[in-house]
Amino acid sequence: MKRKLFFAFVLAATFLGVRMIFSSPPQQIGVKNLKTHKKNQKLFAEIIQAYSNEEYFTHISQIGEQALNKKKIDLSSYQYERYPKTKELCFVAVPLWEGKNQADVTYFLYIWPSKKEALKYNQNDYYATNVHSHPIPCALTVLQGAITEIIFAQTEEGCIKKKDEKILHEGEMAIDLKKSPFIHQIVNEGDRRAITLHAYGKKTVKEVRENFAILRRI
Repeated sequence: MKRKLFFAFVLAATFLGVRMIFSSPPQQIGVKNLKTHKKNQKLFAEIIQAYSNEEYFTHISQIGEQALNKKKIDLSSYQYERYPKTKELCFVAVPLWEGKNQADVTYFLYIWPSKKEALKYNQNDYYATNVHSHPIPCALTVLQGAITEIIFAQTEEGCIKKKDEKILHEGEMAIDLKKSPFIHQIVNEGDRRAITLHAYGKKTVKEVRENFAILRRI
């Protein structure tokens, strides 16, 4: 029983915990230019109209490429922030599009400070996600810079151990369709900020938040 609770706790420590700042009106955390952000949201909505619900995850790299090249989404209006309590650098997630009545998916933009820059100010690792799994289907693609994905496996004792590590560059993707256990951590090991596009298998931002909040209470 203790092993199960321990493993559940590890998985509950997801990126939607205190290490993530969500964008919510009127603050719009992570957004330097609200007008540009709203324009980006409109452009993104036009892009995904060409895709079916089943393709949102498996085609996220193509969607991201179109966002940058075809529709010219402006990434300059996004920034990472300082953690409200400690003023340390932390990554930010900005809602970009909600499926609502159209699709079972919600998109976020993540803005990541580099580990090198963050460590100038941080004693803690708020610039990275916790080690986490996903209770819902999800996928990401890199729009700017590069991120490091550290993959873990569950041991027979109910704990986790590092299994693999890979660097995802611009245009590359990672996907979890919930077909097998998937545990990972994301960090920007590069010298400059990184921006990633994420898709989650829920219709609204609220549902995505609530889904991970339930895990945190395990």
